[in-house]
Amino acid sequence: VLGFTLMFLSIYLGSNFVQNLLDILPVWLTHGFEIAGGILPALGFGLTIMIIGRPTYIPLFMIGYFMVQYGGLSVMACAIFAICVCLFVTFFRMDVVEQVKGDDGNPVYNMDTWMTGYLPYMAYASDTPDDQIDYMTYKSENYVISPAAGFIFDSSNVQSELTNLQTEIISSIYPIKVGMVSYEDNIDAAIEKLKAAGLDKYMEEYRTQFKAYLDANPDVLEIAKGTTEG
Repeated sequence: VLGFTLMFLSIYLGSNFVQNLLDILPVWLTHGFEIAGGILPALGFGLTIMIIGRPTYIPLFMIGYFMVQYGGLSVMACAIFAICVCLFVTFFRMDVVEQVKGDDGNPVYNMDTWMTGYLPYMAYASDTPDDQIDYMTYKSENYVISPAAGFIFDSSNVQSELTNLQTEIISSIYPIKVGMVSYEDNIDAAIEKLKAAGLDKYMEEYRTQFKAYLDANPDVLEIAKGTTEG
């Protein structure tokens, strides 16, 4: 707010106002500004060196240095070239990463079941520990298929409520979940905060869409009755 106010007044009142303001400042203050201004480049270089000083980045730094110093390329050209290389490597790795596959030959995925309907799938990389995959993909002998398995919730009508709820969950629910605060002493207040953030409206929209999905797909209720054998 302070920065906006100073910039607004400087632009609105013009250069004469700024010059008059500088003229009335004491010498020790303007000298301090000069010293601070001289320190800023050094601070920037220091922060940059902290990043490129990592062993994995030093070869890239040396390549960029020789491209500018001896290759005749500008810093901007090197930056654009580096961005292209990063994009190429990123997309290439996405294509070649070997995924863990199940007994049926299909990639094994992890779905956060508490968010059923939102479907945030995550593929397992080939170096994922076997114990983790077994734990995350375990199915009991008598599991049943949820009727919500094929339902995808469209949150566009309650996007603001979803954003508020996500923020409130981090603020109120996570401390309870990880044991930072007492469940008994805080759960009622947390629920009230979720309601104030739009929980009821969000749930009503979810129920409406889910009912429409069931009406359009009545067979899912019959499929949901099946077990591992069905």
